Amino acid sequence: MKDYTKNDFYHYFDKDQNIRRYYIKVHGTFIEVSKDVYHICYNSYRKQLRDNKKDHEYGLISYDSLLPDGHTVIDTYGKDYDYLECIYRKDLMKAIMKLIYALDDKDKELIREWLFENKNENELAKRFQVTQQTINKRKKKIIKALQEKLSDGYKKIKFFMFFWWYF
Repeated sequence: MKDYTKNDFYHYFDKDQNIRRYYIKVHGTFIEVSKDVYHICYNSYRKQLRDNKKDHEYGLISYDSLLPDGHTVIDTYGKDYDYLECIYRKDLMKAIMKLIYALDDKDKELIREWLFENKNENELAKRFQVTQQTINKRKKKIIKALQEKLSDGYKKIKFFMFFWWYF
């Protein structure tokens, strides 16, 4: 079944009979339906629009959405488990990156240099003019804060192990 579009709904007031008429497009042809059926279908269409907008805002992907090769994500589940894992990791990384961007400037700079510029704790200590132990404590504090802010769905994985594995 295809999703509704705005053009699948039509209603007007019939002045001759003094009633409102409701139509829904089915297989390319408008058919007259009752007010209740019209509103149920139209509200379903509006709900789908709202859900799609929220999914887009949060960067979610539907398991029945089409991939570039014409298959759906769910079609590839049995064939290529790593693909779903890749989607999950990308989704997780987006969430982690949003949390990193929300850190204060000093913590964000520390994480950036540590993860993306591959600087070790001694280099970071010299850069920030603190001891290596202070850098270690700040890293642990930042990681703990990121863990606490992640949603419950992401807490199911071993955050720290994933963090080290990915980088």
